[in-house]
Amino acid sequence: MNSVQKLFIIHTANMTGGGSQSIRELIQNLDEKIDLLVNIDHRVNSSALKKFYGKNVRKIYRFHLPFRRSALGLKLEKNAAKEWIDREREYLRDKKKIYDLIRRNKYHFIHLNSYVLYPLISSRFPMYIHIREIFEGNFMTRKIVNQRLRQARGIFYIDYAVKESFGVCNKKEIVLNNPFDQSAVLGVDKENVLNSYHLQGNRTIFTFVSARFDEIKGFDYVIEEFVCSNCSNAELVVVGSNAPQKYKQIPNVHFLGRIQNMEEIYAISDFVVRGDIIFAVGRTTYEALYSGCHVMVPGNKDTDKAKLFEYDAFEDRIMFYEPRKKGALAGAMKSVDGMKKEKCLGLSNETEYVRQFLQFVEGGRKQ
Repeated sequence: MNSVQKLFIIHTANMTGGGSQSIRELIQNLDEKIDLLVNIDHRVNSSALKKFYGKNVRKIYRFHLPFRRSALGLKLEKNAAKEWIDREREYLRDKKKIYDLIRRNKYHFIHLNSYVLYPLISSRFPMYIHIREIFEGNFMTRKIVNQRLRQARGIFYIDYAVKESFGVCNKKEIVLNNPFDQSAVLGVDKENVLNSYHLQGNRTIFTFVSARFDEIKGFDYVIEEFVCSNCSNAELVVVGSNAPQKYKQIPNVHFLGRIQNMEEIYAISDFVVRGDIIFAVGRTTYEALYSGCHVMVPGNKDTDKAKLFEYDAFEDRIMFYEPRKKGALAGAMKSVDGMKKEKCLGLSNETEYVRQFLQFVEGGRKQ
């Protein structure tokens, strides 16, 4: 009989995304061995994945997995249609092999790490799905998705905005924030980091994190609002992207590209800015708060503060602004021009997160 009871199915071999980081922290804090099933991506080998996910990983299986795009920000571009069709064809060829693996190893718990994997859900197996995306699709798509989601043994939503977008009622579901451990910010040599990125530590540092230039994340909106703010004692740091040509000559806007050690960025940041088109919490919100930073989030304080985990603990460091309203973010930035955070905090919720995760799976409750 297979000694490993848990299988985690991860939709991407990318090791920099928020979903990968979150499930990594859970796996590393479990007191047991697990197996991984990861999408085939020849750019990333299994040795690198095993190193990333840690010592609790026993085996890594590689199959082609589904990838559904009916989520905010995952629209299929015309030139990507063939790529998606090819991927779907490969998944359908591997689908039976995946189910055969599950049967053979007799897992007690199968975790799907993203909404895009929902076609894999089958009531024949003890499957749970972790939904991190906001649903965006037509009525028929929603009906199909919800029928499949109801077959899951349980659903994890990372925040209330995600849960509300689906509207599905599963007999076992929970809204559970991501795991965060920001203790590494306490060991950062801030002066060295500031010098390496040519930043001035006595000025307010606004940080925007996005690997995509798209409208959903608000890439253009955040940069243009910073310019419109006319802040005289602040700088904007953009992490995850290189500078588009049109922004290369803008003073006090710094494009750092992809950063491996994000604790360095949180250590020097004063405000982390979200530019989403609607209210959404996002991983960087809590990485920032747990690091000691302030955050600027699009939304309405009166209606959205209840959707933020630990709002009472962080209330004095959360600023709301009206999503995508011209001048709204600029005004918020101007109001804190020159302001510095008090100190780095380096908080962690990993122990409590693992406890709630296991309680839901093993005992279970509906929230």
